[in-house]
Amino acid sequence: MSQGQWQAGGEDVLALSGELTRHSVPDLWKQAPERLQRLKGEAQIDLSGATRMDSAGVAFLLECQRFCLARSVSLRFAQMPEHMRALVELANLQPLFAPA
Repeated sequence: MSQGQWQAGGEDVLALSGELTRHSVPDLWKQAPERLQRLKGEAQIDLSGATRMDSAGVAFLLECQRFCLARSVSLRFAQMPEHMRALVELANLQPLFAPA
C-alpha cells in the first residue's frame, strides 16, 4: 500500500501520487488547504502517479475543486489513470472531472 502524497508540479500545477483511498484521504486533506491556496487562475492536479482510488478519493478531489472554486480558481484534473476514470464514470461525474 502506497499512501497518497502531494507533489509540486510547477506553477499552478500540483500532483498526487500513490493511493487516494479512505486510508490516505484524511492526511491528504490536512495538507490540502496549504497546497491549494497557492494555485491561481487556471490550475491542475496531475493524477498520473495515482495508483488507486475509491469513493473517498473521488470525494476528496471534488472537495479540492470546491475549495478552489471558492477562491475563483478553475481546477482541472490531468492524466487521470483509466482505472480512476472508470470510477468517475460509474458515479456519473464526468462533467466535474473534465481533463485539463
